[in-house]
Amino acid sequence: MLALAASLPEIRADSPTACRNPFRRLADALPWLDDLSLMNLDGRLVCTSANATTNRGVADRDNFKEVLAKRAFVVSDLLISRLTNRAVVVAAMPKKTGHRVDSVLLASINVDWLSRMATATSGLNTADVLLLDSKGMVIAASTGFSIWIGKDFDAAPEFWNALKKADGVFESAAFDGATRIVGHVRLPGTKAVLTVMRTEADVLSKVNDSARNALAKILVTGLFCFLAIWLGGERLVLKPIDDLTRSAARLGSGDLTARVEAGRLSPELRLLGQTFNGMAAKLAEHNMQLRKSNAQLAELASTDGLTGVANRRRFDEEIEAEWQRAVRDGTPLSVLIADVDHFKKFNDRYGHLEGDECLKQVANVLKGAARRAGDLAGRTGGEEFAVLLPGPEIGDVLRIAETIRARVAALGIPHAENSGGCVTLSIGAATLRPERDESVRKLLDAADAALYRAKRSGRNRVVSDPPPVSLASSA
Repeated sequence: MLALAASLPEIRADSPTACRNPFRRLADALPWLDDLSLMNLDGRLVCTSANATTNRGVADRDNFKEVLAKRAFVVSDLLISRLTNRAVVVAAMPKKTGHRVDSVLLASINVDWLSRMATATSGLNTADVLLLDSKGMVIAASTGFSIWIGKDFDAAPEFWNALKKADGVFESAAFDGATRIVGHVRLPGTKAVLTVMRTEADVLSKVNDSARNALAKILVTGLFCFLAIWLGGERLVLKPIDDLTRSAARLGSGDLTARVEAGRLSPELRLLGQTFNGMAAKLAEHNMQLRKSNAQLAELASTDGLTGVANRRRFDEEIEAEWQRAVRDGTPLSVLIADVDHFKKFNDRYGHLEGDECLKQVANVLKGAARRAGDLAGRTGGEEFAVLLPGPEIGDVLRIAETIRARVAALGIPHAENSGGCVTLSIGAATLRPERDESVRKLLDAADAALYRAKRSGRNRVVSDPPPVSLASSA
């Protein structure tokens, strides 16, 4: 517009009356134009479109000094017009005759018009608009921020400092505590900064609306895809998936042999089938290892830690089970109870380490004698052992007992406190054909009684219940 005015022949510094009418026509045609003026190089008014009642110069204005210094287009900060006394922003351009600047054209832009434009712009997208000059003073604002026109940001320096940086976007709560997303850009050819702001809540609501719309579209699309798969792909997809599901159910119920025929699956499901089979194989392997570990734990829990023969708990369980079997089958059941003679004296003389070694060797002899299916050697107390013998009659039982006694004596373990100078055993033997109304306690009590008589009779001997059967060593 200033370039157009400068090109008019009537606009000359030496013709103050000729330029008034062209200026007024331009001002009437442009609603944003507060006034259009021509100043000489001293800053004095030559002519103007305004009904001016004063002729105060503008030589002291920074924008006038700048346009003369730069010989270029300049836009001022917010000013109060000396012609109309209204708030304006002044655009200034030097007017040249040939290559010489002889005057300056000034176009005062109505700040109220700028604010109306800001309000109209903000109404299009529910944003707030501010226009600030180079000092941070608000030149124009949309309706919600009109009270800020003519004010600067001394009370909110962080807001102005952010605006002075390169064009961009930042968050601020400088106005009323509500967080706003602020976009700002410096207007080309000017020092003014245009800002557009929206509250964070408004931005997020728009995002949520968009997300909901997108989700609805995805769900509708997904529904159609699902129907297409259901109607057209049952044989290719659903049946293999059903097979996989059935195999998984079998595996979950404990059938570790469950597998799928991965080779018959579609390429898309083949990897899943192979992975399932690999998982099932590993589960089967781990289950086997777990069974072995449990068996080992059960063995440890039922074995005497020192001697390696059955402990008291396992011996009691086994003799009870054999008693019930003998009741059912009508077969004899025998038990030997053996005690190391004068073992306390052995420990006192030779020490507990030697005592432990003695018990281990005695246990090995008993274990070697319990060789038939169902036979069991166990340690039932400190130096007391027992041997369970299902099936044989008393004669065979006594021969087994005598073999045990003789082999222990033959070990030749020194025992200075015992008759004969070595470790010996006293053994009580008992055999019964259990009746349904009898308890296994009857058999154990009979063997205990026989052991007691063996000790009373001089030790290192086998005594059976009922007496008088007795087998003793000649030692």
